[in-house]
Amino acid sequence: MATVAEQLVTAADLFALQFVGDPQVSPDGRQVAFVVTTVDEATDEYRSRIWLVASDGGQPRPLTSGLKADTAPRWSPDGTQIAFLSTRDGAPQLYLLALAGGEARQLTTRKAGAGEPAWSPDGTQIAFAAKVTTDEPEEDKTKKKTAEPLKLERLLFKFDGRGFVAGTAALEARRHLFLLAVPTAEDTSPAEPTQLTDGDWHDDQPIWSPDGSQIAFTSYREDDADRHYRADIWTVQVSDKTKLRKLTGSDCMASGPAWSPDGQAIAYFATVDADRPFPTPRLWTVAADGSGEPVVVDPALDRDANSAPISDQTLPAGATRPWWSADGRTLLFLVGDGGTQAVYRVNADGGTATPLITGDRTIVAVATGTAAESPLVFCATDGTHPAELFAANPNGSGERRLTNLNADWLASKTISEPERLRFAGDLDDEIDGWLIPPVQREEGQQYPLLLMIHGGPHVQYGSNFFHEFQVLAAQGYGVLHINPHGSSGRGATFAKRLAGHWGEHDLPDQMAALDFVLARGEADPARLGVGGGSYGGYMTNWLIGHTDRFKAAVSMRSISNLLNFWGTSDMFHVASLPEFGTPWEEPERYLRLSPIMYAANFTTPTLILHQEEDHRCPIEQGEQLYTALHLRGVPTRFVRFPGESHGMSRTGKPSYRIQRLEEIIAWYDRFLKA
Repeated sequence: MATVAEQLVTAADLFALQFVGDPQVSPDGRQVAFVVTTVDEATDEYRSRIWLVASDGGQPRPLTSGLKADTAPRWSPDGTQIAFLSTRDGAPQLYLLALAGGEARQLTTRKAGAGEPAWSPDGTQIAFAAKVTTDEPEEDKTKKKTAEPLKLERLLFKFDGRGFVAGTAALEARRHLFLLAVPTAEDTSPAEPTQLTDGDWHDDQPIWSPDGSQIAFTSYREDDADRHYRADIWTVQVSDKTKLRKLTGSDCMASGPAWSPDGQAIAYFATVDADRPFPTPRLWTVAADGSGEPVVVDPALDRDANSAPISDQTLPAGATRPWWSADGRTLLFLVGDGGTQAVYRVNADGGTATPLITGDRTIVAVATGTAAESPLVFCATDGTHPAELFAANPNGSGERRLTNLNADWLASKTISEPERLRFAGDLDDEIDGWLIPPVQREEGQQYPLLLMIHGGPHVQYGSNFFHEFQVLAAQGYGVLHINPHGSSGRGATFAKRLAGHWGEHDLPDQMAALDFVLARGEADPARLGVGGGSYGGYMTNWLIGHTDRFKAAVSMRSISNLLNFWGTSDMFHVASLPEFGTPWEEPERYLRLSPIMYAANFTTPTLILHQEEDHRCPIEQGEQLYTALHLRGVPTRFVRFPGESHGMSRTGKPSYRIQRLEEIIAWYDRFLKA
């Protein structure tokens, strides 16, 4: 029998977890292909395999070896083959696996790799999006070569996770659509892909029309593309790539196009007024022939479509499109609401969207087959369970579990169940929150409490599994996390309350959360910690400059100086315009909302964690904070992770993720348990 210590969740349990996602239902609805991601401790890498399970239950089984990353399984229209991506030979390439047996066949050998496959309705072609690169001569390694300077002329020249994306031929080129003829069993060598779109813009997310004559995709093809984060829905004729049609109005960020079964309409997700702060993504439809204006399917639904609460689970990419019923009369889509995400159904011609599959949990992906009675398959997680696969009847009834891959690990560990909180915040608005109590707590003894703040700020915490928070609870900490003003999941007005007022309108919510929990007498008001990453790091910095209630802070990939942040972040110079204006237009606002301007008030011992290749929140933000804390004589420690970008806590090198958790625990222990 395991000892109490062995039953506690640890940072190293990252190596034991299995992350399930991206379910894809076979055309006849009988089988489900999905992706399972694990962490290889020996190589310090992630491994992903394609698995298969019957939609009515049964023993799941792996289809691929998973020596590297096998992802994005997509069924052929006749259900006999699965196309997928694999990094087994370097860059992601397309492979084809026959369900009857045999080894997977490699379909592409592109230097820049390939993207998620999309089958033509007749099964003879696969479309995908990928970077267009120019083949360069092989470098002569015997000659010492001086690195060429980057010669930049474009506004958007870098992006987090990808580095520099414009300037020279050696840097990332534009993504465009390609077509690949699917080889027969007799073909010994697959054909080369042919390029379908081109130009100085990105094209992505291809999907075929039901008759196979057109492909819908997303693209923003305006001269001012670098000044906006926008995307339109376009179509292109497969037989004549010069015949393109734009279906949306260039004022939105559209994604996930999905054709109606009759080919007359396309459903998609989009934000309205994309350049305004905190836009709310909605479900839209538009006539495929361009004869009408786009229409919001349920204008009264004041919640975010396709907006799952954040987590540190390394989940494979899930379905990001709405789903049409076989008769084309209704649409299914995901809706984030108050810290949950559920499956909703709505009439395609408009009406009131109603919940179909709900619960105090987060549904991160949903899929169905093309047959009329295909089940709904979805991937769901809650506060005490990592994501697993479930299935239900088309009307949402008869829910059943399809996978339980983390059952043995869960049985060996003591998981702390989050308590859902609701309390009055700023303006007496109701705030959603969660308290994860410490696993080991002596009767009558108060425990140290950590206030953990999410990034965004337009995202949400919710009812899902959070490994990091379970690790902290196992170490004797209560973990309080809330959705203050600015978060998603509570509607547009609630979110926009924070626009242009970072720190000012969410600080009262954070303080109200602390007071709400402390009033119950369980937590020790003398042992409070705070922490957060990205915007959560900004708020951590803001709080230590505005209150001395916290005895320890952990500021991760943070923002400390908005003036410097502007122009050095990959996207803030665009995202800030509707909220803040430019620094030369609104210098007072930039200074007033910069945490570094309140450094004279810093007294809280602060650990700073930052990634050196973070282009979203550049590391100079952490450096300024570190310098200010030192000059103030405040205990501080600065840990820099080389080669890592902004999202390291979810997708970074596994050993760094574990070191990060160990640093956090050691810092809180030093100041809250001594």
